[in-house]
Amino acid sequence: RITLFNRSINANDCVPCPSGFFCSGDHAFPCTAGVNCSLPGLHRLPESVCRAGFFCPKGASPQACPLGTYQNLSGASECLLCLAGYYCP
Repeated sequence: RITLFNRSINANDCVPCPSGFFCSGDHAFPCTAGVNCSLPGLHRLPESVCRAGFFCPKGASPQACPLGTYQNLSGASECLLCLAGYYCP
């Protein structure tokens, strides 16, 4: 079941809740940083956190850490710079 939300006062103007958001009534709320909200149609903030090796910015789907950075913890909103003397692909 995909959650719809009404973005105007016209009851026929319902649209699916976009990925990166969860929707309730006529509001779309951006997902909290560190939470995996990659699926569209969420009706509440999911309990799924961003996995290690990825980061989840507020209101965005998981993204792989870029070259030269890493993230060894789950639920992160950003990646860390690779330490001197280490290789972070």
